[in-house]
Amino acid sequence: MTRIEHRPDHDLLCVEGEVDMASVPLLDKALHDAFTSEDSTGLLVVDLTDVGFLGSVGLRSLVIAREHAAETGRRLVVITPESSAVRRAINITGLDQTLVLAADLQEVCRP
Repeated sequence: MTRIEHRPDHDLLCVEGEVDMASVPLLDKALHDAFTSEDSTGLLVVDLTDVGFLGSVGLRSLVIAREHAAETGRRLVVITPESSAVRRAINITGLDQTLVLAADLQEVCRP
């Protein structure tokens, strides 16, 4: 469901499948591991491109991760395609006003 890659300028957390009550503990652990890794950079990119469903518990995890990033002087960017169901869930809940969103990794890495 999740994998993390430590890259020179960012950490990339790739999430796949559905994020619901059953799977959110895996996302929470991956976010925690990404923030506490000795190899961690100042930027955590969470790629939700391959997520088909993001329930309220997943949205909550992203909000908590954003708060943690802000408290520790880090940045959090969430990748989700503009037309995806995940992006619609983020937009409908108003979280597009608090989360930093990108359509793809290229958008994140542009100078």
